[in-house]
Formats: sequence, C-alpha cells, structure tokens
Amino acid sequence: MIAPDGRRVTYGSLVDDASKLDLPPQAPAPKAPERYTLIGKPVGDVDAHAIVTGQAKYAIDHHEAEALVAVLLHCPWPDGSLSSIDTAPALAVKGVVKVMHLKPEPGQPPGHTVIAPAVAVLAEDTWAALAGRDQLKLEWKPGAAAEAGSGALEQQAIALLDSKAAPTTRVRDDGDVDKAGKHAAYRLEASYYQPWLAHACPEPMNCLAHVDKDHARLVVPTQAPQQAWAVVQRLTGLAADKIEIRVPRVGGGYGRRLDHDYVAEAVMLAQAVNKPVRLLWTREQDFAHDWYRSASVHKIGAIIDARRNIVAWNQRLASASALSGRGVPADRLWTSEVLPDQLPAGLVPNYRSDWYALESTLPRGPHRAMPQLSNAFAAESFIDELAHQLREDPLKTRLRLLGEPRNIALKNGGTLDTGRLRNVLQLVADRIEWKNWLRSVNGLGLACWHMDGAYVAHAIETSLQGDKLAIERVVCAVDVGRVINPLGLEGQITGATLDALSTALNLAITTKDGQVQQRDWKSYPLASMAQLPNSVEVIVVDGGNRPPTGASFLAMPTAAPALANAVFRVSAVRVRRLPLMKEFLRLS
Repeated sequence: MIAPDGRRVTYGSLVDDASKLDLPPQAPAPKAPERYTLIGKPVGDVDAHAIVTGQAKYAIDHHEAEALVAVLLHCPWPDGSLSSIDTAPALAVKGVVKVMHLKPEPGQPPGHTVIAPAVAVLAEDTWAALAGRDQLKLEWKPGAAAEAGSGALEQQAIALLDSKAAPTTRVRDDGDVDKAGKHAAYRLEASYYQPWLAHACPEPMNCLAHVDKDHARLVVPTQAPQQAWAVVQRLTGLAADKIEIRVPRVGGGYGRRLDHDYVAEAVMLAQAVNKPVRLLWTREQDFAHDWYRSASVHKIGAIIDARRNIVAWNQRLASASALSGRGVPADRLWTSEVLPDQLPAGLVPNYRSDWYALESTLPRGPHRAMPQLSNAFAAESFIDELAHQLREDPLKTRLRLLGEPRNIALKNGGTLDTGRLRNVLQLVADRIEWKNWLRSVNGLGLACWHMDGAYVAHAIETSLQGDKLAIERVVCAVDVGRVINPLGLEGQITGATLDALSTALNLAITTKDGQVQQRDWKSYPLASMAQLPNSVEVIVVDGGNRPPTGASFLAMPTAAPALANAVFRVSAVRVRRLPLMKEFLRLS
C-alpha cells in the first residue's frame, strides 16, 4: 500500500490493527468510472523483459546445495504394478544415493497422490540421476483394465452413439425433438471426432521440497497453491503455519498444475531421505503421464422447416469424464464434458443434448477451455454445414439463428445477450471483408461462442497452393464487459487464438496397448511459426459499465471451427476430425 506522501506499508502488517476495527454499516460506494486512474489503461507485464531475455526464474531453475536430484520412471499403465527390479546397476553409478519405489495411496483422489507406480532414482546431480535411471533393470505388469488403444475406444463411442441405448445423462431437452422430425423439409446429420490432448507445458513437472519434523518448504509451479498445501499437510501432518509454499512464475499450466501428483512425489521422497529433494520430470515422462483431456465423438442432427429455420437440434456426445474418480456424483460427471447452455441451446425450439459415458484407465483432468473447446468445434462446424446445404451465406445463417437482440435466460444462471453475440460476429465479418466470401480465391470461415457472460467470434482466411495450406489472416472480436487492462486482454486473446490453432492443426495423443505413444515435441508437434498467421487482429468491444468477465481462454473455442470452415471454402474438403492437417491431407 502506498500513501499519498510516498510512505509504503504491506497489507500483512496491517492485519492485526484491521481485525480490531468494526465493520462499516454498509459497503463503501465504489469509485465513479470517470475517476479511474488504472482501470481501462494499458499496462504491460512487469516480468516481460526478464522473460524475453531469459532472466526470469522458474521453479525448475531453483537449486539448493544439499538437495538431491530425483528423476522417475513411471509404470506405463496407471493401474499397473512393478513386476521385478534390479537396482544394483543404478546404485553403482557414481553419485546415485538411493532408489525408491513409489505407489499411489489408496483412497486418495486423482491429482493428490502419485499418478502411477514409479521408481525414483535420487542422486547428487541431474546427470547422475538420469544415468542411474537408465541403468535400472525393471519390468512392469499391466493392470486388469489396460486398454487396447485409443482407436478401440473411439469405436466404442461410435457404436454407442449409433445404438438406441439411453444416454448416461440427458443434459437438456427443450420442446419435442422427435415430433419436430416428422415434418422436416431438410435433414442433416454429421459426426465430429476429437483426440486426446496433453497439456504439453513448456516447463515439465518439478518440485523442490525440504521437509523435516518441524517445517516444510516447497518451491513449486502450481496453479492452486492451496491444493498443493493440502497435499503437503496430509502427508506431513504439519500445522498450516509450518508449511511454506513459494510459487515462482509458472512455465505454462493450462490446467495441468491444478493437480499435484508431482508435489506428493517430491514430499514422499524428501521425507524418506530426510534431505531436500529436487524432483524433475523429463519431457518423456511429462507426455507419457499427464492428466489428459478426453477424446470425444459428437453426433449432431438437425431438422430444418420449409422456411429454412432450424426447428430441431439433437446433439449426442460420447467421452470419458474428466471428473471420474474425483468425488463427483455419478449424475454430475457430464459437467466436465458438455454445457446445458452451449450454442445453439435457447435459440432452437426443440433442442436435445445427451451425454454417453465412456470408461478409460487413462488419467483425465482439467484442460484449458474444456468443455467449450470440443463442443464449439462440433456445433460451429455443423452450423456451417447447414448453411452449405441451404445454399446460404454462413453469416446470414448464424444471424438468422441468433434472431433479434434479446436476453435469453440460461439454465445455469445469467443470460445470453444475442445482440452482443451478433455484434462480435458482425465485427469480424466486416473486418475480414466477408462480403467477398463467395468470390474470394481464398477461403473465409466464421465461428462465434459465448461463455460466462463474455462473447467471442473469429473470422479466418486461408489459402491453398497444391496441398500446402496457409492461414493468411485471423480476426477475433471479444466483448468482456468493462475492460480492466486492454493490453493484457489483447495478449490473452492473441495467445489463446494461437494455442487453439496449434491444437487444431497438429495435436493428438494416441495409445497402443494402453500406453501413450507421444513422448516428445516431434511426435506431439506444436505449430511452427510458418503454420501460424503473422498476427491476430483483435477487436475489443467497449463494454461500458457492464461487469468485467474473464478472458484467459475465451478465444479458444471458436478458432478451430472458423479454421475448418475456411478450409472447406478454399478446398471443398470438410474436416470433421482433428487434428486438422492430418485429416486434410488424408481427404485431399
């Protein structure tokens, strides 16, 4: 806190005095907008210079002189076990101090204990630890539920959606979809396929843990320090004020660091050797033992009447819930996979959304922009297909579906303001010169979405030379209410757009005999600079006095469908399966 005369004091030093004050009878009036000195002004990242010059310190950069370095070999099957091990060759490596077997703790929810059975090699330095790990002689035994592979799970999803089986959960059911289908002028049905995804954080999982009988001190990259603290407290039994958790700048999270299996591993090891331990996951381990986003299959059908209106929408989704095993009631497992208010819910008189549960032993957890990322790709691609069947401008189809500006009550609270959604859609269409969509030699694609009171739309232009696909332009418009930091918002929108495009173009996790096949950047290739646009044009709507909303992944859901729709315009190839480039080349 800085006083007008320049004096400085920390908030913590004022806690005792503040606790003795009586609460005011009513909340103080907020500052009038015209008096704002910070809100609405562009402010840069205070760490930006350190980051781009390589001076920023991440948790993985922290060292302690006494700390042992620990590296792991995890069982390739999460429910597998260690069959045999010979530690002598590893212990013979100079610098190796100890070899330990770690097991998940029974009864603990995912993300609070070891992710899979593992063998840890502790050594005086990183190279000795890695050399010792390479000398381990061990065999793993798969669990009883080891899967055949990701392809087999997809076939199960297809068979389930093609059957007449009742859904695991009927998420929403407006009107009468079955009755509407009896008077159809047009029908369309399509299926969309999306792969398993890893988080692929630039900074692999790591944790520096110093634990003794009186204190615990950790340096850890986490998105939820309180959850990390809970893991430490459970394992050590220490009082809250005896646990110190330091969180440097995190080298990418995307939801992966909401789980703390790596914290549990570090604490267990530090307790066992009674020394500080610096746990380091290798890139290979990071890919092979993630909390993945589940693959999904979407099957959507629509009924169009003689007036070219969408009168019925029937969407079925099959996926393995990210909430499975996390203490969530069975009748709520769908909430990580689909939303009752996602488009075009509320815009179509007869709307049905069903979720079919798949079973998988592959670990699943929070992932950036889920469940909007997968659902927006399916829904917004399908709307484009409807426009094509109607021989209609896709912008016109969307605007007609949105209807006149109005507020529609949402099932989960709040409202959908169709006027604000129309506005961001029209803004990107105007900026990319959508009026030329039919005559342009390049392909133009659109998509729009809403979430948590915020609105987003993308327009993308693609070109094609032979089988070489290029993204020429990307425009994104957002309406997040009052903008707190315009520069920060633009950075969030640009970053999320590029992340979504990279994910859509190249990324997929596959399994064979229950084991993840991707282990490095070559097999899980983020988009190169040549694949991505030179810039993302961001249009920020003046939100006036509306309450601000979040924007960390707002721009992710609409990038992939806008890209796929643009690809269809330039090539006549309709991509319904991600990653896009692999499927585009297969279909071309």
